[in-house]
Amino acid sequence: MDQYHSDNVEWERLRIQIYHVYQGIIPPAGHGVSDQSPDIFVGWLLLQGHAKLRWADGERVEACAGQWLFPKAGKRYQSFSRDAQLLSLRFRASWPDGRCFLDNKKSVLLEDEEHPDLKRCGLGLERVIRQNALPRKRFFIEPL
Repeated sequence: MDQYHSDNVEWERLRIQIYHVYQGIIPPAGHGVSDQSPDIFVGWLLLQGHAKLRWADGERVEACAGQWLFPKAGKRYQSFSRDAQLLSLRFRASWPDGRCFLDNKKSVLLEDEEHPDLKRCGLGLERVIRQNALPRKRFFIEPL
């Protein structure tokens, strides 16, 4: 077992870059084709509605309200129900030697009720960023 993945992991050595934290409806640009780099992680907590994802290799994943979805990397088609709302996180996490923190070759689906700290931390992060970030032009268009 390597030095980063032992029971005595030095978590402070994990490098994390946050690119995006968002809570709300899915903007139009969020539907359709998405291409996720293998070194970028995406996590969605479906707060309402459902999501369907499909990759060229045939893998399909569906998630509904109350589930966390961490889609695998690669080009995919994604669709969301009209009522879908989510907490969305986009980040990079790597060890000092450049290896990714997680295997990004498989999608992961988790029940929110089994991992309540994910929601608590994610919502807290979204709140801190929303309250303290520099003002940005809003580019999301809300559906009619």
